Formats: sequence, C-alpha cells, structure tokens
Amino acid sequence: SLSVALARSGYDVNFETERNWDYAFVEVSADAGQTFTQTKGIRLDNGDELTTPDNYNDPNGMLYFTAQHAGMIGRLNPKTGELVEVATRARPYGIKVAQSGLLYVAHNGTNAIAEIDPETLAIRYFDIPDERTRIRRLDIASNGAIWFVNSSLGKIGRLNPETGAVTQWDSPSGPSSHPYAIAVFDDVVWYNESGMRPDALVRFDPATETFQSWAIPSGIGIVRHVWVTADKNLLIHQSSSNRIGLVKIPH
Repeated sequence: SLSVALARSGYDVNFETERNWDYAFVEVSADAGQTFTQTKGIRLDNGDELTTPDNYNDPNGMLYFTAQHAGMIGRLNPKTGELVEVATRARPYGIKVAQSGLLYVAHNGTNAIAEIDPETLAIRYFDIPDERTRIRRLDIASNGAIWFVNSSLGKIGRLNPETGAVTQWDSPSGPSSHPYAIAVFDDVVWYNESGMRPDALVRFDPATETFQSWAIPSGIGIVRHVWVTADKNLLIHQSSSNRIGLVKIPH
C-alpha cells in the first residue's frame, strides 16, 4: 500500500510595500522547478491580505527591444545569452508590456501598432487611420487601453486592443506639435509636444476630454522619454539640452 503524508509549510516575508501600488506573491513548485503555482495572497501582521491582481502575469525573465532601422523586434535571454529577432513592419520604436503579458510596439515608419506574443513572438498589427500616421511611443492604462502619440499628425490616440477601435484627439498646439514621449498613470495621459518652442508638457484627462499645457522652463529640450516615479511624479529626459527634469504633480 502507498502511504502519503501531507506537510504544511510556513514562511515569513519581510518587505516594504505601498498599498494599492506594490504587490507580492509566493510561488511553489512541486516538480523540482519545472512549473510553479502562485499563491494568491500573503497575510500581514495587521490581518490584511496582500494579493496579486488576477490579470497579473509573472514576468518570464526575458528582455525585449526594438531595432528601428533594422526593422526588428528582439528577445534576449539574459541567463543563456540566446537572442531571437523577428522582422516587423517599418521602424518599430516605443515598446511596452501590458498586464496581460503581451507586448505593444509603436511604429515610426508606418501607421500601425503591433501586438506581440512574448513566447512565440507572433505579431498582430492594428492599422491606425491615415497612412501619414507615425507613432513614436505608447503607454497602457489600467483598463488595458493603449494610448499613443501620433507624432506626424499632432494627435494623441487610444486603441482598444480587444475591438481594434481607435479614437484620436488633436493636440492643443496643432498638426506641427509633434507629440513624442507619453506616460499614463491614474488613467490620466501626460505627454510632450516636441515641435513647440519651448517644448510643452501636456496633460489630457480622458474622463472630461480636456487638455492642460505648460511650457518646459529649459526651452528647446525635446523630451524623448518620460517615466512615472514611485511617488507619482514625472521624470523627463531632454536629449537636446542634456538634462533630466522632475515634474512635481500635486496630489
């Protein structure tokens, strides 16, 4: 006869976390690391449970990148050094990972946004209206909507990846404003108008469809990247002025 004894394991986890912002989980393997099962929550000392969102996919440990002039997207395994590249439509540029684990890539050489499976690297394209459209960067809202800058036409846009529906708005400074970097947090869109002098920082509230703009003090900066900090401010990178800047947002 076969006798099976069940063991109950326990663990202590120490970390600092910000409520509704950071998440934690523990994964357990019963087959020597071949597969892992994720626990759904950790009980804190005060009785609260820290859980992982249902739509959170574990990172696969790979690094993904775009090669604009080569017309490729790439995947690097940092553990083995294996590098895989796949041809894309013209000039892949900005790249982001959604909560679903799918990759989204802006195209600066054609009117398209690519959706890429991180495991198979299979590509699905969403055509954005107007063949003159060129998209430098994009970001992803909490509901999965893909927000992008239509740099060539002076617009910002939203793609619903489930339906393919696209909605666009004219940027305040018009067709020559050349929106460039973009960040979305608390479901508000922040981006810059790199074609303006001085460079302008723009806030767009999708709920009210209203814009606000501020001139960036350093003038001709051409913000190429913008990041959201842990305390929900904006860090900007100005390539032309060789500066980085911190935008403090009232909360």
